[in-house]
Order: sequence, then structure tokens, then C-alpha cells
Amino acid sequence: MDVRVLKFLNRQSKNLEKILKNYQKIKIVFDRDVDGLMSCLIVLCVLEKLNKKVEYFSIKVKDLKNFLSKQKNSNCLYIFLDLSIEKEFLAEIKNKKLKCIWIDHHQLKVFSFKDIFLINPVLINSSIYLPTSAISYIIFDRIYHIDKLLFFASIGIVADKGEKFSENILKKAEKKFNLKVDDFFEISKKVNSLFIFEKDIEKYVPKMRNIAFFKSKDLNRIYSKAQKILSKEFKNAIKKHIEIGSFFLYKIRTKFNIRSTIANMLSQEFKDKIIIVYEIRKNEIIMSLRSNDSKINLLEIFSKFNINFKSFGGHKSACGAVMSKEEFKKFLKKLKEYGRNK
Repeated sequence: MDVRVLKFLNRQSKNLEKILKNYQKIKIVFDRDVDGLMSCLIVLCVLEKLNKKVEYFSIKVKDLKNFLSKQKNSNCLYIFLDLSIEKEFLAEIKNKKLKCIWIDHHQLKVFSFKDIFLINPVLINSSIYLPTSAISYIIFDRIYHIDKLLFFASIGIVADKGEKFSENILKKAEKKFNLKVDDFFEISKKVNSLFIFEKDIEKYVPKMRNIAFFKSKDLNRIYSKAQKILSKEFKNAIKKHIEIGSFFLYKIRTKFNIRSTIANMLSQEFKDKIIIVYEIRKNEIIMSLRSNDSKINLLEIFSKFNINFKSFGGHKSACGAVMSKEEFKKFLKKLKEYGRNK
């Protein structure tokens, strides 16, 4: 790992330790995916050891502004995990005078953070890819040595495809828990199945503080059910997708939350294609975009489309977007134009 990044995280860890001493009431707000959930568990374990009063909320980026608008200025510290930063979030935080720590790894679209304490390695090296669970583990393990943190971090790392820059963490976890990286990946798939069925993911957080839950019959049952749904939808995508040049376009038609997972599965199968899996919810088009080509930067490609996204961000090989139906029509035209120019 980049030595500069490690120094940065160690320095931020010391600052974080000082901040935590000043607050008894803390709210954790985390992204609704495996990396976000594992990051929440890491932070929660530490805060409980410090006897803090903690609440936690899972949320998607597109809903974060509404969440912030409902918050009140109080002697409470907010810790945001695995959520990309938008200007409108910072404006709401400033307006509400909220005290915030923001731990994340997404590429930055804004560069002024005077109203929040930001911990993001891309500030030091934009090419490094550390999942938020890895960042959370590094900054908290330096101070609070809790075995479970390593277990949670390993699940989040492999779920978010962050093995390259987290090899030392994974090797340590393999030795500590007598598990292989493939074992952690299988566990991450089981955890991901929870998001397919449950809106109230918070109810699983207390259960997951006990590592035994990850081998439980309850989780295996949910996983088995999810695999059947994913297998059916994957086969459907193979049959009914549309190809526009280098783009693989598929519309999800199901009540289950499988868009992102199907996009990941398709990107593994069609490594030469840019995967676009979308669905319509409340008159909005919600997309998951994926690519397995290291030379392709999805953020750069779709930023040049000049589409009025309601939300757009992520990483160069995996990102998400939200737009209106009207903008989606323009988006499809841009796909065809891009294909013709290639």
C-alpha cells in the first residue's frame, strides 16, 4: 500500500480519536451495500467499547439529502460511511450546523470540506482503491484492537473488489480465522442476499456483531432463496438484453433489489462490454454501471454525455446513476452516438 496513504490514515486516526472523546451521542449513516454494512459494524464495535450511545441508519446516496434535511442541530456526532459526497449534502450540513465525520473511498466531485472531517485516501492518491471497510479497519485498529474488526473488514474488502490494495489485511485475516479469501467472498455473497429482500437492513446489525451469524441457518436460507432469483434474472438478461456498440443494456423487472448484483454478474460474464442495468422506480430511471476493462473510466465517459443526472457517482469501473425518464431518452441517444464514434 502507498506509504503516504498509510501515514495519512494514521494521522487522521489520531484526530478521530480526539473528536470521539467530545461526543456521547453518535449516529452512524452507512451505504446500503456490503462494504457500507461492514464499515458500520467496525465503527459500531469501537463505539460500543467506548460506551457511546449509538444509532445507525442504512441509506442510498439519492436519499441522503432528504435524511439530512430532517436532522436537528444537537450535541450529536454523525459518522457517514461509504457514501459519496455531493455539494447539496455539504450545503445541508452547513445549514444545519451538523458535526460530521465522513469516511469514504469514492472519487471526489467537490474539494472543499471545511464543514466536515473527511477521511478518504483519494485525497492523497487518486489511483488507490481501498473499500471503506478497509479504511475503517486501518484507522480504528491502530487504537482499538478488536478481532471482529478484521473479520468484518475482510468481508467488505472482497465484496467491493478491493483485494489489490488490501493484501496485508486479508493475509492477516486468513491466518487469524483460518479462512481463505474465497471463503470471505462466499460470506460476502450471503450478506449481500440480505439487501435483496430487506428494506430494514438495520435489524440484522445486532445479530452480525456475533460472528456466528455468518454461518447461521437463517443466513444460509436467505442466501439460497436469493441465488434462485439471481439465477433466473441472469438467464433472462442473457436472452433479453440490448447491445448498442460496446454497451450491454438490460432492464430489470422485479420487486427485488438485485440491480447492482446482476450488473456485477454480467460484468464478469461479458468482460469486453460496458454493462448498464436499469429499472424504473417512482418515475425515475435507476442504473448500475459496470466495466471490467481497466482502461475504461465510466465516470469520465458518462460525465461527457451532458445528461442532467439526479445522482451520479462511484468509481471508474463501478458507478450508479439516477435520472428522469425524459433524460433517459437523451441518454439512449448518447449511447448510440458514442457507439458510432468508436
